Amino acid sequence: MTEKRLSKEDRVKYTASILACYLADGPKPFDEVKAHFSNLGVSRFDLKAARAELKVKTINTGKTWLWEVPELEGGADA
Repeated sequence: MTEKRLSKEDRVKYTASILACYLADGPKPFDEVKAHFSNLGVSRFDLKAARAELKVKTINTGKTWLWEVPELEGGADA
């Protein structure tokens, strides 16, 4: 049986949905994000593309970089 591969667009959308859930409870250090997604088998390219799709904010704390999902405009009811 042959394994069906997802298109680049589908991989990025799937990764973006996981990333949104992963960051939903607040900012996380990039090293932690990178390790988590590496363990899931997600490529750095797909993670970077998902970050761009979600417009993830990066915050430099001086010691590390944090990734944070921006809040939706209009609040949660929008």
